[in-house]
Amino acid sequence: MNCLDCSTESRISKAVGVCTTCGAGVCTSHLELDTHVAAPFAGVGSRREYATRAVTCPSCAPVMAQMHHHRYNQAPAATPAGSR
Repeated sequence: MNCLDCSTESRISKAVGVCTTCGAGVCTSHLELDTHVAAPFAGVGSRREYATRAVTCPSCAPVMAQMHHHRYNQAPAATPAGSR
């Protein structure tokens, strides 16, 4: 598999991962490695969170950070006026 972003730039690079959000192949220069929090259902009254690695592409990384900022102690990015 080749990197999708490199192919749009008329380059061919081998993908080293797959974006967990959109499924695009990503090379080392386009790879965004992040930590996501998984909270599997463990039964009534018990909730455990586990940090997991997540590969994202440059297009999905800012969206995931915006959607999950509360889990990573980050302030949400400002939404441009009129974009809602």
